Amino acid sequence: MPQCKSCDGNGECRKCDGTGELHGFLGRRNCDACGGDGVCHPCKGKGATFGW
Repeated sequence: MPQCKSCDGNGECRKCDGTGELHGFLGRRNCDACGGDGVCHPCKGKGATFGW
């Protein structure tokens, strides 16, 4: 299976680096890209996707 382009194959959210939290002016908040779980949604944390 081809490597996931959204997470570069590691299965973690690229925006929050897999922590599920983003640091902002008012403190930490849940990442809006992964919903706070830290997992890449296109590949569901597997690091690979199907080509379709």
